[in-house]
Amino acid sequence: MKSNDSRVEKQLDRELPVPDCWRPTLKIVADNLVSGAKPVGPSIRTVDEDVFSISRQNILHYPDAIGPLTEFAWESSVYIWTGKHWAVLVDLTTLTGKRSDLVLHAEVYEVAAEYQFEIGLVYVP
Repeated sequence: MKSNDSRVEKQLDRELPVPDCWRPTLKIVADNLVSGAKPVGPSIRTVDEDVFSISRQNILHYPDAIGPLTEFAWESSVYIWTGKHWAVLVDLTTLTGKRSDLVLHAEVYEVAAEYQFEIGLVYVP
């Protein structure tokens, strides 16, 4: 995914809505984690086995069934520039389409004019 999207900002002091250009990749990641598959793709860095296992357990033990990510999730999901990369929190949604307390943490890096996604934990902050 190319990094020349002007909607991606580097603001240290302000959380912003997740850019449209990142949403398809983050949806794939979230939906894969929810279904039990390790997320893979050209812009997705290999997910650490411990991170994957803990995230799956957090999804499976959440009181409500977690479902595929809905458009509703983007209303509250945010990102912020850390000075080296962007930190992203995506609110996961339940099977009924409601926002859960679980978030997917990811870091996004600019590498050779493209975005690379490093997947972190799914957890309740």
